[in-house]
Amino acid sequence: RLHLAELNLAAGRKALSSAAYAPAHRCLQAGGGLLAEDAWQKTYPLALDLHLVAAQAAYLAAENAEMDRLVLQVTARAVDPIDRLRAQEILVFGLIARNDLLGAVQKALALLTELGFSLPRAPLDTDVAAELGPLLARLQGITPEAIAALPELDDARVSAARKLMTGVASAAYLTVPSLLPLLAF
Repeated sequence: RLHLAELNLAAGRKALSSAAYAPAHRCLQAGGGLLAEDAWQKTYPLALDLHLVAAQAAYLAAENAEMDRLVLQVTARAVDPIDRLRAQEILVFGLIARNDLLGAVQKALALLTELGFSLPRAPLDTDVAAELGPLLARLQGITPEAIAALPELDDARVSAARKLMTGVASAAYLTVPSLLPLLAF
């Protein structure tokens, strides 16, 4: 059963990469149905991947209720905060797809706060200047080569925050434009 669930996960990922969202969702649902009751304890990586990829497929297939259900399952059962964030990130993208741009921005800001990156909900010019001023001062005199030579980011929390900020930037631009400079830097 586990091997068949893994095959369904692989098939679902392959279908997603081909933009075949509904077939991907069906494969991933079938894979999830093969998991034992204790899968979250005994085969955590497989259960997590099946649920996360299924949630992504559901959002891309406009199966909003199913996406919400899967995100709630992962949020309730994930043992790692980054895993919970990955599920919530799918919810943010689902809100964007539903054209609830402000809801997506607000959810993203709440998630960023959980990660330790608190941003104002409606920043004023003084808020932006207070945040960007010191950053720009630190960048004075640093060459592009020096920036390119910096080590790759290896902090999962910072990487997750960066991905979330990038993903919600267009929604912020349309709903809370003053937030965009803080998301971009």
